[in-house]
Amino acid sequence: MFASFVQADLTEVGSLLEDVSRNRVYITDETNNDLLVLDTQTNTITNTVDDIGSRPTSMAMTRDNAFLYIALTGGSEIAIIDLNTLTKTGSIVVARTPTHVAVNSEHLFVSYSDRFPQTGPDIINLETKLVVGSLGNNRREDALIETHGEEVYMGTPRYPRTMTRYSMNGAEESLVATSEDRLFNHISDYQLTSDGSKVVVAGGSRFLHVLDASDFRKLGELPLEESASSMVIDNEDQYVYSAYRSWDSPKEVRIAKLDMNSYTSVEIYELHIGDLRVQARSLALVNNTLYFAAADYWDSDETNIFSFNLDTLEVTGILQSVEHELVFENVEIWQSVFGSDHTSRVNVEFDISNIGNMDATGLMIKVFIPELGITEEKSMWSITPDQSRNADFSIEDNAQVAGTYTVNIEVESDAGTYSTNGEVELAIFDNVPEPTEADIMVLELLVDEPVSYEEETVIALTLMNLDPVDIEPEQYEHYVIIDGEELMVEGIELQIPGESVLVLFTLLQFEESDVGEHTITSGIRLIDPLVDPDTSDNEASVIVNVVAPSDPLPPIVPAPAPTPEPQPVPEPVDEVEIQERVDEAVEKAVKNLDEDHYEELRDLRQELEQDHDKELNTLKQEVVELKTVQKEQQVEVVQETIPVKQPVTQQAVRKKSTWVPVLIGAAVGLILIITLLAVMLTKTE
Repeated sequence: MFASFVQADLTEVGSLLEDVSRNRVYITDETNNDLLVLDTQTNTITNTVDDIGSRPTSMAMTRDNAFLYIALTGGSEIAIIDLNTLTKTGSIVVARTPTHVAVNSEHLFVSYSDRFPQTGPDIINLETKLVVGSLGNNRREDALIETHGEEVYMGTPRYPRTMTRYSMNGAEESLVATSEDRLFNHISDYQLTSDGSKVVVAGGSRFLHVLDASDFRKLGELPLEESASSMVIDNEDQYVYSAYRSWDSPKEVRIAKLDMNSYTSVEIYELHIGDLRVQARSLALVNNTLYFAAADYWDSDETNIFSFNLDTLEVTGILQSVEHELVFENVEIWQSVFGSDHTSRVNVEFDISNIGNMDATGLMIKVFIPELGITEEKSMWSITPDQSRNADFSIEDNAQVAGTYTVNIEVESDAGTYSTNGEVELAIFDNVPEPTEADIMVLELLVDEPVSYEEETVIALTLMNLDPVDIEPEQYEHYVIIDGEELMVEGIELQIPGESVLVLFTLLQFEESDVGEHTITSGIRLIDPLVDPDTSDNEASVIVNVVAPSDPLPPIVPAPAPTPEPQPVPEPVDEVEIQERVDEAVEKAVKNLDEDHYEELRDLRQELEQDHDKELNTLKQEVVELKTVQKEQQVEVVQETIPVKQPVTQQAVRKKSTWVPVLIGAAVGLILIITLLAVMLTKTE
């Protein structure tokens, strides 16, 4: 469960840095320009260094753990904090806006947020507080800087997205190694192992890159569900802990435990602290407890500080930037009775409203009646600010005595436990319904014979429901008794409709030792509250003789198929001869046409010839007339003086002229038809 939050006006956290020697975690509060000191033994804020400068973010501690250097992004300076006295002792003025800092034995390294001038992070002498050089000669805005001994490591979150290693000789730097360009999508965090042999990089992918720290060769990948925003390596250099926000439902903060030796995921911890986003480079590890900053995913100005104990798996809210509060509304508690068995239940219904300004998550709702020993609970994921959710319960009351009982309601959330109670007046009801009469009559019991001990035997029980009320499957039992021993009959899920006949089938399997006569009895037994006053006709019996299975018939061996006799090979046929035979048959068939058919064809021929002559004469006459009209029109066209009529006359001539080829084509077609009929008549004659 969650411990109580300490209320704080904390809206934005710069970073977290562990101080294992003092059991502390330092937190830069960008909202109030303070440095918060968290005691990891009590999980409480024990000290605050006020007004250290505008918007403190990145921190770096000297090798002797005496001083803390803090980048102030709201100005152009680096704050210096004495960790023994927890006071600000001075500052270093820089030319631009600092974002990240790191220190070795002699120098402070500072990267900046802007791109100008075109140089790398500054190298500042810790004694003189003056800039004595730069890391490289190219711009590296927002570069992440770490040191190990006199080695300096730099990761560029944006272009060219590389890891670079420098060796320091006093103020002189020399480039040792650079990773491949664009090996990473985006460098959000990285950390060196304690021996400086490996570097683990969160590169904007669903895995962490493990590189050889000497030349940045890739050694392996540590798998993740989502891209990591923050990570930390344990003191033994065996496990890496990475915090991220899950995208599947429910959206929540998760911490992955990854094995650097086997490159596998050991465990995923689901923290259930709401839809929060873990802040980049905010994960610290002290005494096997992780500390991190997480902001509301939709409103990054609301940040909280949490701890997660890796031994007890307990999540503790240390600082809460906002609050929420739950209230109960419209609480109703009553008793209800329903069903034929008069089941009595306690019903509880109420609304839960969030009157704060932060999501209430991980809700567990519990309703219990102490006097009756009743407890019922259900989970509810979250309630957003100004939202109301309804909850309802229906519980069997189990009351043996009528009276007034207290009903308690509790809601556990990530901010505490809220409770209310009420009372319910319980009455006692007789849960045993009155018996209902029904009448079942067994008509017949048949057995499929012969009965063999190696084959299943079917018995059929025919019965009739004499009453108009339907009998449900749970209201009767179908039983079978063999020689006085009752068998369990399962799988009968049939309704027996009122005033109807029903047949129930049962399969029996006898064994070899059952050979001989047996008495089989089958019937129906009604279940209370159904009662059959006349049970004399509720069952029937038959005697069966179980025998050995008959000898199987010998297999039928098919007779061999007779060998077919060789058939003579037909001689080749002369195609010319076949064609002559066909022609003779056709000629003979034509001559055999009866006289009536011949006369019809001849009359048709004469009629067609007459029609052809008439049509041809008519066509000739129309052609002569048409030519005469054309000549007259041509004369008119020459003599005509009104131009408007000229196109009208020509159009008329064209319309008449178009009929000439049509008529000629029709005449030719008619001639062809007559010719074909004449040929047919000739063959007929």
